[in-house]
Amino acid sequence: MIQKGQHFWEWFKKNQLARNLSSLLSGNIVAVLIPVLISPILTRLFTEADFGLLTVFNSILAISLSFSTGRLDFAILEAKNKSISSHLFAVSVLIAIVVSVFAAFLGVFLFSYVNGVERLVLTTLVIVIPIMILISALSQSLRYVLNREDGYKELSVIKIIRSISTGGVQLSGGYLNPGSLTLVFGKVFGDIIALVLSIWIILKNKLISFKYSRLRFGYVLTKFSKYYRINTFHALFNTVSANVLPILFATLFTIQEAGYYGLSYRVCIFPITIISQAIFQLYSREFAKRLDEASSTYNFFKKILRGLLAISIIPFLILIGYGPELFGLVFGENWTESGVYAQILAPYMLMVFLVSPFTFVPIKLEKHVKSFIIEIINSVSRLMALFIGSQFNVETALIFYSAFGFITQLYLLIWITGLMRVTEKKVRS
Repeated sequence: MIQKGQHFWEWFKKNQLARNLSSLLSGNIVAVLIPVLISPILTRLFTEADFGLLTVFNSILAISLSFSTGRLDFAILEAKNKSISSHLFAVSVLIAIVVSVFAAFLGVFLFSYVNGVERLVLTTLVIVIPIMILISALSQSLRYVLNREDGYKELSVIKIIRSISTGGVQLSGGYLNPGSLTLVFGKVFGDIIALVLSIWIILKNKLISFKYSRLRFGYVLTKFSKYYRINTFHALFNTVSANVLPILFATLFTIQEAGYYGLSYRVCIFPITIISQAIFQLYSREFAKRLDEASSTYNFFKKILRGLLAISIIPFLILIGYGPELFGLVFGENWTESGVYAQILAPYMLMVFLVSPFTFVPIKLEKHVKSFIIEIINSVSRLMALFIGSQFNVETALIFYSAFGFITQLYLLIWITGLMRVTEKKVRS
């Protein structure tokens, strides 16, 4: 046994990919565990409506972030050198500034049309949301810079510190001044700390060049035009369909219903998203390298897919079987409805967990148009299912939403698997 352990350790030290995956997953798991572990305390300090407003706030940010950089930050992974990645970073930041200013004007315009929210809370959100759009866009662009430079340890540290900062403010604020804005400010504080740390790491390691040229800007806008011309709309549809639920819940039902969904998102969907993003960061970079080197990609794809299924199937089966009971036991009896939501959404969440790390594949293989069409069908069908189901009750709406989402994600996984097989044949030939 000891000898096997030594062999494994020697293999681990020599395998760069394994070390990178370990760094990403360990950091992301810790970052995910913190909000999950403090949630039983927060659910006893804050109301369902407080969680509802935080969830709507996070959804607005997520939707805005899907297009606030023109997706050119995503293109940083494909940059051949520091100069090109730096120009992509600069353009993505400029786009984010424009989007933030537009969001501020839009917030002021919509201010008088929003009902059911306290004026102080609404005014605060109108001010905070544009600022957070810019902060989130900057942070995301810097993450891709670190990703391109294989800065997986740094990425993990940033996520852990952000999670600790957010949780610390929310916990302390819950005892001192509980309310929806306290939860929001915890999120804001954590993101600001993460941004400052990211900037410090980037500048310290000189990962961005500040020597810009007009010709290079023209080159990157032409070379990577597919990202802002097509992939931005793809990402927007994808993000809207994934994050519109809380907004619709608050509109079609009540802010309390959005709060129930918010807790299920916090302890189930959010961890899935974070872990999937970590694997996506590693896989997208490794996949691009292997394609450039004409190396095998299909076996690599299968190993990751099998690993994802192995670590996810048991937790999801438990969630499907005992979701309401678990939520009631851990978070309090008044939160069992969140367990019902998680139980209904579990099959769909499982497919999202399996597919998300590989959404880079169609884009890299120039199949972004079909991928975009699939996402349109996915988004429209789920929204229609949600509206139809809302004519009955929340649970029926979620059942329709989950079923349509599961079918679309399953098709997407089958299609991506086929693309990987075709790519493997081309590499071997």
